[in-house]
Amino acid sequence: PEETFWALIRDPDADNLHLAFSQMEEVLVDLLNRASAPDEPLAAKGFRCLRALRRAALEEEEPAPYNALLDHLKSKWAAADRMPFWQAVCADAELKRGLISTSETTESDVAAEEAVAFLQSAPPHAGSSPVEAAPPAEEEVDDMDDLE
Repeated sequence: PEETFWALIRDPDADNLHLAFSQMEEVLVDLLNRASAPDEPLAAKGFRCLRALRRAALEEEEPAPYNALLDHLKSKWAAADRMPFWQAVCADAELKRGLISTSETTESDVAAEEAVAFLQSAPPHAGSSPVEAAPPAEEEVDDMDDLE
């Protein structure tokens, strides 16, 4: 998919940028959805596509589609069974730069600090507060003591 993507973008006879971005987004989301773990070959291919999309967004000075996709993926992967995919993005040498910010292109409306905070913040609905553990079974909690 990467070769087709770059061919569409670099075609001098047509303005295929938005078509290329939307097709690449469809492909990479499909690949990542079909993978059950971020270290599977389908996921690796999806992450390569995501890297290509980021590079193209920078080269073409069109950060908005990439930033919107990354925000969507972060929200989607908030579920516990998909969190490893978001963790893979945060650990990836290229993708861990997060949203494309004004420090990378003047066409972005995302400040550099916001891009860093985006990766460091927990995805929405990820349960940012830890669940309290139940008291050990051998300890009897006597609520009657609290009444005195």
